[in-house]
Amino acid sequence: MKNGVAWREVGVYGDLGNKVARCPPAWWCSAVFLSRSTHSLDDKGRVILPVRWRNALEGGAYVTEYSNGCLAVFDPEEFMKVAERVRSVSQRGASERFMTLSFFSSAVDVAPDKQGRIAIPLHLREYANLDGDVVLAGHFDHIEIWNPLEYDRRKGEGTTMLHSERGIGVFSGP
Repeated sequence: MKNGVAWREVGVYGDLGNKVARCPPAWWCSAVFLSRSTHSLDDKGRVILPVRWRNALEGGAYVTEYSNGCLAVFDPEEFMKVAERVRSVSQRGASERFMTLSFFSSAVDVAPDKQGRIAIPLHLREYANLDGDVVLAGHFDHIEIWNPLEYDRRKGEGTTMLHSERGIGVFSGP
């Protein structure tokens, strides 16, 4: 109990190792992914997951197209939350229905093998322009897989925003 709210324990997967954190119910998080790593795709389109994230995904995961040309890897619980939000949007009209079609038809379920690798199908590698090295970046409730050049560009934009007056406000509170 914290501030009158029951928080639940979740796994935190980042540079500090596999730890337990507390997550407020409003966040509805299942696992927290932090940090980043660079790994290479093998000749079969597989990428190795960092050890610190494997426990959270040992029961499987979903990979799909995501915003700004990257891929997102969700644990099953988080994917179902995102899927429900996407599905509810499809009721608005034809354009939203096609967006929903795109999201679900690009998604695949994956399971890490004994070496901790997940296979990324060709259609997803092509979407994210992945070949050779890739960046796996923790994004709190999911992992993003990026082309390294695009990741550097987008992260640079984010860093500039974070250190601007507008961005630094997130640290000072309301």
